[in-house]
Amino acid sequence: MKGKGFRAVVFTILALGLFTAAKAASYAPDITGSYNCAGTNPGQANTQGYQGTTTISKDGNTFLLGWTIGGTSYTGVGIRNGNILSVAWYTAGQTGVVAYQISPDGRTLKGTWTGVGGNGNLGYETLSR
Repeated sequence: MKGKGFRAVVFTILALGLFTAAKAASYAPDITGSYNCAGTNPGQANTQGYQGTTTISKDGNTFLLGWTIGGTSYTGVGIRNGNILSVAWYTAGQTGVVAYQISPDGRTLKGTWTGVGGNGNLGYETLSR
């Protein structure tokens, strides 16, 4: 009898844990929409930086991003894994990657990025709405 009661308690705890994990995994804030963008270029963390706008849209299992910064347009495609959005971006003559950490409410994404030829330096960017 003692073994059955213990197993029932363990089963209940596991079931609640799985339900909670599934519920948390199923809740992913919607990140599509328009954002203000502010950041610094790789190797220039102590400079004034840049500002612009960014849009994020969903395309199946991927995300499409468009940035406008200082009159230049950038395009990117990304994949989301939990609260991380990983994006490859390009514009005329430049390509790179950025990894954003998504805030719990989806209103802020904080990114670390670099471009090909970035000489091992990182830039930082925040998208907010």
